[in-house]
Amino acid sequence: MQFSVDKPKGLNCMIGLVDKPEEKLISRKGLLFDLVITAIWFATLSVILRPYVPAQTEIYRVVIAIITASCLTGVFWLAISMFRVVRVDQSRRNND
Repeated sequence: MQFSVDKPKGLNCMIGLVDKPEEKLISRKGLLFDLVITAIWFATLSVILRPYVPAQTEIYRVVIAIITASCLTGVFWLAISMFRVVRVDQSRRNND
């Protein structure tokens, strides 16, 4: 008796997908552009968030605004990176 766990049925059709070498979805130029946009976003948020920090001294306001801006900037960087990868992949699939 042979169980389906012993030999996967879908392995033969998946081998054809693995054999195709694909180009990278992120280029150096795109990564540099994302980093520049992210730095601008960080600087903007650091300035915008300062008045909303409930702190007594200015140094605490700056530090907390920078910490908050860094978290939001990380999410922004992930979002624009994912958007770029999806957009490049979609355009490649449409060209094929």
